[in-house]
Amino acid sequence: MRIFIAIVFFIIVCLIDLTFTPYFSLFHIKPYAIILFLYFFTLKFSPLPALIVAGLTGFLYDIFAPDWFGLHIIAFSTFVYVEIALRDKVYWERMISLLFLFAGAFFIRLVVDVPFYAGFLKSFTSVFTSVLPGALINLLAGLVVKIIIDEKLKNAI
Repeated sequence: MRIFIAIVFFIIVCLIDLTFTPYFSLFHIKPYAIILFLYFFTLKFSPLPALIVAGLTGFLYDIFAPDWFGLHIIAFSTFVYVEIALRDKVYWERMISLLFLFAGAFFIRLVVDVPFYAGFLKSFTSVFTSVLPGALINLLAGLVVKIIIDEKLKNAI
């Protein structure tokens, strides 16, 4: 039942992220809501379902995005794989774990967004105009979600 709820939530998040978030851009930077889903999904489920969901998510994004095919699969799967590898080494309940979310969002945006800028100077400036602000938006959204989850857990006890 828990997996079924996660799959339904996964489909809803993908549809929202692919259809509605381009309209909610902040300074022409589109947030990736799916990064938050993958981050929290990997913390709650075992490694194999997390990697499968990351691969399927990347596949869906590669189908619907006009980018190079395979970049989202590689970026999302690498993000989840590193999170799985660090699962026993990081105390995930603390707020400092959100730095991993920032680093992962930065990596995903670097892999997906930067190859489409022509020339070295545009690629270099895109790090400061697109990649870094986008990772900060994901960090702030992750902070809000983490606070909501922590409050719900405190109220449940």
